[in-house]
Amino acid sequence: MQLTNKLKEAIDKNAFCALATKIDNKVIQNHLMWVDYKGNKIIINTEQGRKKTENIRKEPNVSLVIF
Repeated sequence: MQLTNKLKEAIDKNAFCALATKIDNKVIQNHLMWVDYKGNKIIINTEQGRKKTENIRKEPNVSLVIF
């Protein structure tokens, strides 16, 4: 995915994101967090052992809103 210059500029101005991960077929978990990029990859903050990390490993399809 190619990140647009407009998106990179927004992230450079300390944008945040809302990351939605799937716990199971009926439950979505939302996370408000900082966001960054490197090249054309979005970078989010998490650690091993966190629920969002577990959710992403089980189901890598997520929703990400940057604002």
